[in-house]
Amino acid sequence: IVLAVWDSGTQSVGGVPTNTDFSGTVSDGNPKVIATYDFENMVANNDNPWDTHGSGVAGVSVALANNPTPATGAGVVGSAPNVRIMTIAGRLPYIDIEVADQYIWMAGFDPQSPLAGFPTSPPPRGADVITCSLTPGAGAPLSGTAKAALDFVTTFGRGGKGTMCFFSTGNANANNVTARPYGAYEKCFAIA
Repeated sequence: IVLAVWDSGTQSVGGVPTNTDFSGTVSDGNPKVIATYDFENMVANNDNPWDTHGSGVAGVSVALANNPTPATGAGVVGSAPNVRIMTIAGRLPYIDIEVADQYIWMAGFDPQSPLAGFPTSPPPRGADVITCSLTPGAGAPLSGTAKAALDFVTTFGRGGKGTMCFFSTGNANANNVTARPYGAYEKCFAIA
């Protein structure tokens, strides 16, 4: 299983994760990290994430079990430690067509984005699950562009089984139809 964490990125140096929770391999011998991309800086690394939030989300989700820790008492085990990960830094501000292209790419397809620096080919394997704790589309109902991208990803991802898309509902007890419209969409999962 491959989880794409679309967030602020997961710290790396030279494209290699700095946290041992994301280095090494899973039980079948494949690397823990299948792909890394920073859509804010348009580079195939997370060497300059714009926040630490993505590392926290990735850790809670898929941090390796029994990994070498940097210091005594450091390190966590994620809820799915044997799942592979894509560490993705989303591009700011959230423009629906750019978000759509990023989601299509994470699901393993080439959106043929006109955006300079956008990867010319999709990752070696598309994500089975995409999680997002950010706020694309906040302040308005879900756009037609966003619906079309989510329809495509949730229909054709995972070899036609559909990539599952999870979105945070935030911490503000807000109306998620406009506060978190991606999560409110019927083909997605809103997580509180």
